[in-house]
Order: sequence, then structure tokens, then C-alpha cells
Amino acid sequence: MGNPKLIPYELLGKPGGGFFACTECVRDKRTGLLWEGKTCDGGLRDGDRLYTNWGDGRVGDASAYVAQVNAMGLCGFDDWRLPTADELQTLVDYRRPFPGPTIDVHWFPHTWVDLSTLAWRGYWTSDLYADDPVYAWNVNFNYGNLGVNHRNNDGAVRLVRAGR
Repeated sequence: MGNPKLIPYELLGKPGGGFFACTECVRDKRTGLLWEGKTCDGGLRDGDRLYTNWGDGRVGDASAYVAQVNAMGLCGFDDWRLPTADELQTLVDYRRPFPGPTIDVHWFPHTWVDLSTLAWRGYWTSDLYADDPVYAWNVNFNYGNLGVNHRNNDGAVRLVRAGR
């Protein structure tokens, strides 16, 4: 694993001892943010699940997903939310070559990457596009870029919470 001081992420300790797995939650030591991990079990938090981003609570919308994760108390917390574009971009590792993923897959396994020509699809943020709010900003971990997507289109979700 190299020098632990150079590793920007760490596992979160459990109240009774031990640690949550990186498929549950990971703390970014640089920002203090706590990030949701993804699974590959076909369940609620599967990395391949995609959502719209209208914020209306409908089934299949990112807001409904946020409510479900908060209800289950992931890693002992109920204040998970969609990240801002600035927050989500802190996970992009621009040293990783194309094609991605441009994220550390050791700490963030099961990250959804769209290898098709749909380069605008990525992970939703809470930030709406100021010129036309039917669009929201997203981060694509195949290219490592920030883009906009119509909120009715499917995108992946990685939740965050303040971790300090």
C-alpha cells in the first residue's frame, strides 16, 4: 500500500471495533468528506444502478435513493446527500490513463464507467446548470470530466456526507 501518509483515503471505524469496508464508506483524509461505497450484489447500492435527477422522490430518482440510504443508516449516518460538482471532482485521479476509470478503484470499487459514446453520462451532482435547470452537472469517471446531463437521463449516484 505504500506510505500511509501518502494514501488520501481511509476506512471508517465501527463503533464496536473494526472498520467499515470500502464498499460501505470511505473517508477522504484531504477533504474530510465521507463517501458512499458501491457494491456489486444487484442490491440497492449496486454500482451499476442508474437514476434520474429531478429531486422529486419518485422511484428511480436520485432523491428517492438518498432517502433509502438515509433510512438504512449507512455506516451509522442518516445525512447522506448528492455531492456538489466541486466535491465529486475531488475523487477524480487525473494520473490514471484513458480509458478510465479516473478514480482509485482500490478505494472505490464497482464505480460505474460508461465506455460507450455517451460521454456525457456520469455521476450526478446536486448542482443544476444555471442556464437551464432541466440539466444538472455530473462527473464522468471514464474521462474524468465535468459535464451536464438532462435530469431525465440516467446517471450513477455516489453519496457524500460531511465527515469531520
